[in-house]
Amino acid sequence: RAEYRLLLRPESADLRLSDYGYRFGLIDEERYGRVVEKREHIRRTMEQLDSVVFTSSRVVEARAQEVGIAPLGQMLSARELLRRQDVRYFQVEQLSQRAGEEVLPAIGEAVAEEVELQVKYESYVRKQEQTVRRTQRLEEQLIPETIDYQDVPHLRTQARQKLALTRPRTVGQASRVEGVTPADVAILMVYLEKQRANYG
Repeated sequence: RAEYRLLLRPESADLRLSDYGYRFGLIDEERYGRVVEKREHIRRTMEQLDSVVFTSSRVVEARAQEVGIAPLGQMLSARELLRRQDVRYFQVEQLSQRAGEEVLPAIGEAVAEEVELQVKYESYVRKQEQTVRRTQRLEEQLIPETIDYQDVPHLRTQARQKLALTRPRTVGQASRVEGVTPADVAILMVYLEKQRANYG
């Protein structure tokens, strides 16, 4: 089971993996060209979402109702409006045609779906990316083979026993040992940092 579902969505597999597939000869140039074009459409549309702004005037609110969008209530960019879970890209695009100073492009369903997902879940994706970076740092932080977990102060007895038994090589591995909590990992990291400071 993938740990980071938003980063590894099946819908975005072509965008994530086609560069590798093309590089290693697994997909032909025509198919790769379609992916590159799709990626460019997504990029341009994402940029335009910030430049299209809707006021909360009576005219705009009436147009929003016509395309099935609940009252705006305040000035919103197209990106902010699309963040609403019940709003689809085609609705925002239609509203821009009827009430916006700038008009969003009409795009294909696959591109629109990817734009919607990126906008609606961008804050969650950023959090997952931060988690990935933290995890990578933990995987790079080695635990000395000679460590004696009895010397690690404040470590719970269960964690001490589990770590002594499994002998993880990195802090990342230690964090995945059954019975070891995030607090145990934090205590271990503080201990390792002090050891490095004391002994270089």
